[in-house]
Amino acid sequence: MAKKKSYYMPLDEDFLNDPEVQIFLEEEGKEAVFDYLMILLKMRNFEDYDFMIPFSYIPLLRREINTTTESLNKTINYCIGNGFFKVHKDFLGDEFFYSERRQNDLRNWKLSTEKMSEAGKRGMKNRWNKGETKDEEQE
Repeated sequence: MAKKKSYYMPLDEDFLNDPEVQIFLEEEGKEAVFDYLMILLKMRNFEDYDFMIPFSYIPLLRREINTTTESLNKTINYCIGNGFFKVHKDFLGDEFFYSERRQNDLRNWKLSTEKMSEAGKRGMKNRWNKGETKDEEQE
């Protein structure tokens, strides 16, 4: 896992109002939704947001989240069955699960922050250049 410059992870403020999440909450309970959010936070730490968690990592994930294996497996299986997570099998036959939606959300957020940063740098450069022009005129 790579260290991120920021520990921020965007989450829609109406996350709990999403009909799919409301059904998830109703069917599986708040502990399962909490486990889901904790998994997303763990996935966030992977480099370039290409966060695929191997199924073999579940015991470690269970310990980090502080939940039971049964509860975590139930949450992961629910998320896979309802489209929150997708499963990928690599050429060695290892299986991973990931959130395509979160990958896309985080990549879009990263592009947006990069664009805002560049715009801010251009604005700062323009302000400094205007200041130099005024100073040169005064001399």
